[in-house]
Amino acid sequence: FRSQKSIEECLADELIAAASNDPKSYAIAKKEETERIALSSR
Repeated sequence: FRSQKSIEECLADELIAAASNDPKSYAIAKKEETERIALSSR
């Protein structure tokens, strides 16, 4: 926890990253991981 960002800044960064399909977004990274696992199990 090096940076002292507010929850509002963190949420805004996450929403912007997810909207632009940036893999730094937790949601996008999780989606890509789930899709990768689904493809490998076929």
